[in-house]
Amino acid sequence: MQRRLLFLQAIVLVVIAVLDIYFGLEQRYFWTISWWDIPLHILGGLWAGLFGAWALLILNIRVSVMQCIMAALLIGGAWELFEYAAGLGGSVFMSYRLDTAKDLFDDMVGGAIAGYIAKKLI
Repeated sequence: MQRRLLFLQAIVLVVIAVLDIYFGLEQRYFWTISWWDIPLHILGGLWAGLFGAWALLILNIRVSVMQCIMAALLIGGAWELFEYAAGLGGSVFMSYRLDTAKDLFDDMVGGAIAGYIAKKLI
């Protein structure tokens, strides 16, 4: 079970890297497509939720969808703080506050998906 979650996390990270680096940065989708960061935040929340599920399994704690959502919110919140501190936050399409709220919502959606996947695998 733990290996499956690690494998899924690795796949999600590779997909995020390709979408973020090649399309988002090199092809400039972040600045030309208003919704481009939405799937990336959902995938980031998916990864964070899978990571949370994996960590709970290591600790022999029963995994719930809500715990995966909370893991995604915690890691997503830390990411948003990093973006703010590094001056990377915000969007060319909306205000910083609205963008952050949208990003955290997208992270939670990904965390919920992770919770349902983890429950199916357990």
